[in-house]
Amino acid sequence: MGNGDSKESKHVKVSYPSKDKSPQERFFEARFGGIYDQLIEKYKKIDKESFKSIFGEELQEVLWNYYSSPPEDIITKERYINKTEPFYNNNNKIWKEIFPSPESFIKHIFLTAKIEEKSNDKQLIDNIISIINKTSINDFIQCECPRMHYTIQHSIINSVDFKDQYEYDFSSNILTPFQMFIVNASINPIIFNNKDLHFNAWTKLYDSTIHGVSVNRFENNIFDYKKPTITILKFHDGSIFVIALDQEWRNSVKNYGGNNTSVIQIKPTFKKEDKPDTFYCNLKLKSAPQGVMFGKFLQIDSDFSNIDDIEVWGVGDEEDLIKQKKQKLWYKQEADKRRKVPLPGMWDENPDKVILEMGGIKLHNERRDFDRPDDTIARKF
Repeated sequence: MGNGDSKESKHVKVSYPSKDKSPQERFFEARFGGIYDQLIEKYKKIDKESFKSIFGEELQEVLWNYYSSPPEDIITKERYINKTEPFYNNNNKIWKEIFPSPESFIKHIFLTAKIEEKSNDKQLIDNIISIINKTSINDFIQCECPRMHYTIQHSIINSVDFKDQYEYDFSSNILTPFQMFIVNASINPIIFNNKDLHFNAWTKLYDSTIHGVSVNRFENNIFDYKKPTITILKFHDGSIFVIALDQEWRNSVKNYGGNNTSVIQIKPTFKKEDKPDTFYCNLKLKSAPQGVMFGKFLQIDSDFSNIDDIEVWGVGDEEDLIKQKKQKLWYKQEADKRRKVPLPGMWDENPDKVILEMGGIKLHNERRDFDRPDDTIARKF
């Protein structure tokens, strides 16, 4: 193997030509080459022992196997650059190369997310492992859970960039931390993370342990909230579903929901449905079927009688809650105004006609001038 000092000198002095390389390749070469030089200055050589200090005990073994393949006792600058670049390119194929099995992949999710496995997690873990074994880690990430590698990737990148590791909050009164992680990892982060772009950036809007399972309280807390929401539902039969809705909740006789609306089944098995214009919510209008539905995949009774627990998270911040409260205050003020309006002079003669005219409907020969007010447009603030 030769003298360690001569290898160190060789590593520091080696340079690699940038000719015929893309701007991105030249950028990564300069960036990671500079980081490598800093590591050499600190550790003298990049070997298995120094990996423990660089990447932490959680990732030392699997990352050393990845960086040192083909076998090499000391990592050269060229290899360090080539092996580090995929972590910044969102190359999902890299995870199959690093983790020998789905069990190892999931184990390192727990380690990097700093969460403990609960007894309720076994069914979901076994289910995900079964799906990955039939396809691959890459396919599962791409098709079902696009951010499943998120905590691992961020742990590696933060270690490379000499940054502190993130603190995650996967708390829920219905889901375990791992189940909550899977929800986070399954939805579009551009839509369902607020401006902080972290897992713990959601605001709890509704919690049945506090508010009870009530349609009226649900509407009062959730409706008129303009940002996307994540609704967690536990049914009487023990099944758990999550609605990731990229539009505001509202009663309607028509389906709605944008391209990023998803319904995720956490129990008894993991399933995910993504389809726009499939979400249906009608809790009040008697002229159409009542309930909450997502095709045949999800059905909730209009009185929530088949639900045990509900938890709703909003993607917005304090400002969005203020806007929601202003909207509801305006509704209340308008209702108060109507209650205080004196009865018109013709009330005693024809109260039915007066009621219709108060609603904007003209009768008899005035019908040709009929102009119905648009009561579907909410006042904006």
